Amino acid sequence: MAIPTRPSMPTSITGLNWLTTDDGSRTLHDQRLNESYHSGCGALAESWLVYVLNSGVAERLRGGQATRVLEYGLGTGTSFLLTAALAEMHGVDLLYVGIENNLLPAEVVADLELLHAIKNFHADQLWRERFQDVRFQRSLSLLQEGWVSVLQQACGSLSSTELVQVAPHTRLVLLQQDACTLDTSLLRTVLDFEPLGGIHAVYFDPFSPEVNPNLWQPRVLQNAYSWLEPGGSFTSYCVKSSVRKDLERIGYLVRRVPGPTGGKRQVLLARKPSSPDSQAT
Repeated sequence: MAIPTRPSMPTSITGLNWLTTDDGSRTLHDQRLNESYHSGCGALAESWLVYVLNSGVAERLRGGQATRVLEYGLGTGTSFLLTAALAEMHGVDLLYVGIENNLLPAEVVADLELLHAIKNFHADQLWRERFQDVRFQRSLSLLQEGWVSVLQQACGSLSSTELVQVAPHTRLVLLQQDACTLDTSLLRTVLDFEPLGGIHAVYFDPFSPEVNPNLWQPRVLQNAYSWLEPGGSFTSYCVKSSVRKDLERIGYLVRRVPGPTGGKRQVLLARKPSSPDSQAT
């Protein structure tokens, strides 16, 4: 089936265009790579279902559980903003670690218009009711401003491992490095993991294996596994068989689950076993 033509507009970066996806939210399309940051079927729906919901993070935050998330490929920051808005709405502490080798300029991300998409979301009734919560929208608005400010600092004096209090309950650490060569001890050193504990959820959202195969190498997936707490989740849009097999060899319990309505038929949900005797289902 032919890919439909969707509304687009240029950014200040040559070859990088804003694309209006089918659920009304925006994503970026890299013409050089011929790859979009999210599915054209719905950037908002993909970020919300594949990462915030499937990972169990939304459930943890609603339950009042302090949560630690590690994202590979921050991109526009959509998944970060949705996760943090939930944390602020529920008054629950969130530590969010983002690995991104090519941070977007603040002036580009300022045009994300995520709050506008949230207010006009039409793809799913249950999600629309959640998104229409005034507390969620208010939190998202403040976080968008904070995210743009962080990006402005990142282009100046912000250290690549500096912890930033973006909102009352949300702390962000940007690791501006290549995940393929990231020092495996860096995250533990920076965040002082001994008293803190491990990561509860990994959002794995780099460009596809065809475009960026290095980030899908077993050693990168192994690093994510080592940082996860037992029972922690690893979620991705990619269900490629070679990726699933690599995850299984590492020790993840891997399965395919339904994707967003109108989008990918299946997406990936993996977990680190909560005990040595855990079995895949």
